[in-house]
Amino acid sequence: MKKAQEGNLVTICVTFDNADKARKIFEALQEGGQVETPLSEKGFGSCLWGD
Repeated sequence: MKKAQEGNLVTICVTFDNADKARKIFEALQEGGQVETPLSEKGFGSCLWGD
């Protein structure tokens, strides 16, 4: 097993049952970070997705 190395990449997975709360938290988390995929609705239900 490789020894863990210190880095600068962090991935967070957070789920909510309320779209407004998800938007609020996403906006707060993106401050000072880098968003790969903006939060948006997808065609398979009433879900919001972002990276």
